Amino acid sequence: MVRQVNIEGTKNMLEAAVQANVRKFIHVGTANSFSFGSRKAPGREDTPYKGSKYKIDYMDSKYVAHQLALSYTDRLDVSIVNPTFMIGPYDSAPSSGAMVVAIYEGKLPVCAPGGRNYICVKDAAVGIANALKLSKRGESYILGHQNLSYKEAFSKIGNITGKKPPSLVLPKWMVLLYGRLSDVVARLTGRVPTVSYPMAQISCDEHYFTTEKAVQELQLPQTPIEEGIRDCFDWLLEHQYIKA
Repeated sequence: MVRQVNIEGTKNMLEAAVQANVRKFIHVGTANSFSFGSRKAPGREDTPYKGSKYKIDYMDSKYVAHQLALSYTDRLDVSIVNPTFMIGPYDSAPSSGAMVVAIYEGKLPVCAPGGRNYICVKDAAVGIANALKLSKRGESYILGHQNLSYKEAFSKIGNITGKKPPSLVLPKWMVLLYGRLSDVVARLTGRVPTVSYPMAQISCDEHYFTTEKAVQELQLPQTPIEEGIRDCFDWLLEHQYIKA
């Protein structure tokens, strides 16, 4: 189903756009379609995909869809925006907001050793809108802002929610072992694992990116991440995902 949505769905949209003589097509992908890197050598738009090691359908299918969109540049004015980890209001799943909920409710006692790039969701929206006029045919743009370790990100969430964030960073081997054991328990019980092995792998890696290209060419805003966390927290409170 994930592949049908991300790959076949993208192909259907591209074909429809060609038939309708659409002037500009913006494909929204993910920054994971490029190599993630360290703070000193962050991932860029010209670095190759290496998320295949996780064997996650979502990530792999988004990469295929990214390549599919690029294959239409001879028939369509296509460009691609690739958001990093977005945080903000209207997170009805919740997705990134689940971290805020977990820290507020004291359900995250420890940290994994990795990290990722964060962006306020309203900045990502502006970047997507700006791409309609400012992006170049066949080009990709990472929409992100700040690279933070999980400990740094959780500390920011704790400061805003008024809750104590986790301070203990587990070693990589322990996180990976927990992921393996969770997968075994899941197979025996039929329940979805709290932290699967691929999730454990991801949490141990540094998913850091540079957003210099999008800032320069798409005029991507760089709102402090604290503002996105605050907007997310207020929205979750207002809609009773968490109780004050």
